[in-house]
Amino acid sequence: MIHIDRDSVSKPVILDSPKAGEEWERAASFFELPVGKRSQKRFSFELYREHEVRDALIDLFHGKCAFCESYVGDVSLAYIDHFRPMSR
Repeated sequence: MIHIDRDSVSKPVILDSPKAGEEWERAASFFELPVGKRSQKRFSFELYREHEVRDALIDLFHGKCAFCESYVGDVSLAYIDHFRPMSR
């Protein structure tokens, strides 16, 4: 496992934008619902798909997959996934 220094890459500007604030508010509202009311629904995060975020993650992880540490271009396209499965 390689060490990742999160300070080595600056935070993408879009994550401090009003668009990010709106997404955080929507996510907070969704996850504050009782489990029974949101059990068959999913919250769709959008900002992680932005080019600026993807490029920052590629720089942060030195072009490698955060899970298997293979070079992203060798394994697949630069697909950003969640740490936890999206289906749960």
